[in-house]
Amino acid sequence: LADGRTGLQIKERIEIEIRAGEDGQLREEPDIQVARGFRDLCVERSVQPQHAGCDATGTGRGVFAFLSVLWSPEVLRFEAASSPSSTLVLDGDPKPACELYLNKVTESWVFVASLVRSGQLKGLPQAAKVEFTTRTFHDKLVRGLRRLEDKDDFKDRYGHSPDDADAVAGLGEVGKARLGLELVGQAASTSATT
Repeated sequence: LADGRTGLQIKERIEIEIRAGEDGQLREEPDIQVARGFRDLCVERSVQPQHAGCDATGTGRGVFAFLSVLWSPEVLRFEAASSPSSTLVLDGDPKPACELYLNKVTESWVFVASLVRSGQLKGLPQAAKVEFTTRTFHDKLVRGLRRLEDKDDFKDRYGHSPDDADAVAGLGEVGKARLGLELVGQAASTSATT
């Protein structure tokens, strides 16, 4: 960014379609089609595998497995239910994510919100904006930690999964893990003085 901070700029949103033959039958498993499509889109844009990531939760496990074989094992594996990191993700709070949130997906969603507020994330697609602002937190804390509502509860209310927001959250994780992206705002300056 102009002020020397690192940020993310989203330039395009691409949906990978599962294709069937003229007879309506799949010629290749959906996970393989998504893995090939993702790899090909990255290669076309000169994205190196170490700068790409894949959600390996639920049905994403298969896609990640095929990406590892068809492209590279260097693709970042993101698991929503895994433990949060020790990085700062909430602007204005010097506590690391592992002291605030139950799982990685909650950490990653809060990190994206903080990046937007700090001006370090631009180009957020409209569908992702809607999903980020409508998925709620559970009222009850688990072991004193906050967590996002279950994806199934979101789907019940809105009729679809929050896939666009999840994709942006994954982008934030790639930025943190592979490109050194840090939240540079009040939280970062607070931690430097304590």
